[in-house]
Amino acid sequence: MNLTKPHPGKPTLLKHGEICSLFHELGHAVHNLVSRTKYSIFHGTFTSRDFVEIPSIMLENWWWTPSVIKSLGCHYSYISDSFLSGWKANQKEGSPDVKQPEMLLSDEMVENLMATRHAGEALSVLRQCHLAMFDMTIHAPLTRSDAEKAAENVSGIWNKLMVDVAMLHGLEDSEKGWSWGHGCARFGLLMRGYDASYYSYPM
Repeated sequence: MNLTKPHPGKPTLLKHGEICSLFHELGHAVHNLVSRTKYSIFHGTFTSRDFVEIPSIMLENWWWTPSVIKSLGCHYSYISDSFLSGWKANQKEGSPDVKQPEMLLSDEMVENLMATRHAGEALSVLRQCHLAMFDMTIHAPLTRSDAEKAAENVSGIWNKLMVDVAMLHGLEDSEKGWSWGHGCARFGLLMRGYDASYYSYPM
C-alpha cells in the first residue's frame, strides 16, 4: 500500500477507509499463510477466482465492528512520550492548557462512523456493475471477427455501459460521440487475472 510516511513526533494517521484496505490486503497474506494444499499451484490466492477475495472481505468487515475499532484504535499521543510532545507542539500557540484527547474513540463517534457505512453504496454498486458488465461484454464475442469488431470501438462500449448501468454521463453529446476518452484503459484488474471474472471482485 502507498501510505503516508510518518513524521518525527507524529505517526502515520490512517483513515478508516485506509485501514479497511490494509486489512483487505492482509486477508490475501493470511490466505497465503494458512493455505494447505496438495499442489502448490492451488496455494493461497491461486484458487478459484470466485474465492480469491473472500478472506479479504471477511477481514475488511472487522473494521466495521464497533468493539474492534474501540479495542485496536487509540489517539497517537498515548503511544509514547515523544508522540505526546509532538501532539502538544502541534497545538495552537497560546493554548498551553489544551486537554489531551481521550485515548479511545467515544461510543458516539463509533456510532456515527457506523452510520456512514452504506453512504453512497448504491452508486458504488452501480460502478462495480458497470465494470463487471464491460468485462463480460468484451469477452462475449464467439468469433474472431466479432472480437475484432468489438475491439474497434472498445471506448464506445465502455462509455455506453457507463451511461446505461452507472448513469454517469460524459462527452457523448460532443462531436466525438460515444468514442470520447479511454476510461477502459485504467481498468487494470483485467490485466491481473480478473478478465472474464471481474464479477467476483468485492463490491
